Amino acid sequence: MTQTFRLSLGMFTVLPVAPRGDFQPTPRQVRGMVLFAPVIGLLIGLGAALTLFLLQELFSLVGGTTDGGPKSWLAALLTMGLVVLITGGIHLDGLADTVDALASRSDRIAALEVMRRSDLGPMGAIALLFILAIQIVSLTVTIDAGHATLALVCALVTGRVTAVWACRLPAARPDGQGSWVAQSVTSRQAVGVMAMTLFLPVAVLFLTGQLDWPAAGIALLAVASALVLTGLLQRWWSRRFGGITGDTLGAGVEISTAVVLVVMVLVP
Repeated sequence: MTQTFRLSLGMFTVLPVAPRGDFQPTPRQVRGMVLFAPVIGLLIGLGAALTLFLLQELFSLVGGTTDGGPKSWLAALLTMGLVVLITGGIHLDGLADTVDALASRSDRIAALEVMRRSDLGPMGAIALLFILAIQIVSLTVTIDAGHATLALVCALVTGRVTAVWACRLPAARPDGQGSWVAQSVTSRQAVGVMAMTLFLPVAVLFLTGQLDWPAAGIALLAVASALVLTGLLQRWWSRRFGGITGDTLGAGVEISTAVVLVVMVLVP
């Protein structure tokens, strides 16, 4: 169990904890690594929420509140920057590569080659700017509304749940990260993880002592919307590219994170 968790933590973050050397994970360990992804998202979300809290406390000490001003924007920017740093930007890279491949309008093989290249195309760059702007602006609004912790935790966990769901699908090519985790989980396991995620909003609000049923309802809508939309996108990408890749998994994580944050703006 510990080794599998370390494997998952090393895959979804930049922390140097994954087994090294000639370690070859078994299929069971790969499945466990994927199923641990939402737990990694929870840890990142809690870390981001703590960072945001500390930033707000710091800003209040140096003068005034963070509500409704530039300090809210700065707190949101720094918090999302931390998330990017701890994940190594791998999901953002996957989003950019996926968008570039789709924008190439090439056949499957050529599109996969576009996705494999390390250069950044114009559409990929636009996608990165857009998704980061959406996430930061949405988080800023939730900060001012007092629901940033709920938004962050739900968004970052849901992003990793969509990766679990996508890992039911076959790989687009025989090499790469996608081939390592493709079809590593069953549909029943993925549905079970998704079902548990739907209880997350109430759990977060209960543990923070802020149980608010309207907020919980909107958070539930946010999680469900992200799961449905990203599930449809993963199905489309799988048909377009012949399966999943590490890049399409990353793209799903970033898009679902953004969807949850956007819907959370509706919380009064």
